[in-house]
Parts: sequence; C-alpha cells; structure tokens
Amino acid sequence: MTTRTRPSQLRFAEFFAGIGLVRVALERADASWRCAFANDLDASKRAIYAHHFGRPVEEVDGSDVHTLAGAAVPDIELATASFPCTDLSVAGGRRGIRSGE
Repeated sequence: MTTRTRPSQLRFAEFFAGIGLVRVALERADASWRCAFANDLDASKRAIYAHHFGRPVEEVDGSDVHTLAGAAVPDIELATASFPCTDLSVAGGRRGIRSGE
C-alpha cells in the first residue's frame, strides 16, 4: 500500500475571483494554501484583486472562462468559483437580492 503525502504547499485556482474573498478565506484558514491562478472577466475587479494581494493586475487572468484553455491553468489541488452575485453586480444591473420578488 502506498501512502500519498500531503504537499507542503497546496495550490488552488480561483475562478470568478471578484475581489479575492475565497483566497482570503483559504489562506487564513490554512497557511499551506497558495493561489496559483486567479481569473475574473471584470477589469475593475481584477484591479481591486491585484491591489489586495500586492500583485500586478496583469497576473490576474481576464479571460472569459468559456474560452479559457485548460493549459492556461497551472497544476492545482483545488479549483474554486465564487458565488454568483449577478443580482449585486454590473451583470445584473445591481438590482439587488430581492430584485426578483
């Protein structure tokens, strides 16, 4: 029987990253997590994300996930995707959570 050891650095990809709240939660919960890839289509969110983590905005991928090539994403142990906030975002006209009532 082989035993797989846990790597000291666990890498994750953050899709629909927004301003990076999933990254904050993972990294605070367990210091062994490291973000290897972040993606968001919205340029203003990418700028905020880059600012939060002290990175150049060019390091936050701006591709549409529908066209993103798998080869663009590095090897990871976990893929995350943020909660859809369309009703709160520009995509939903910022109508709010109760806009459908």
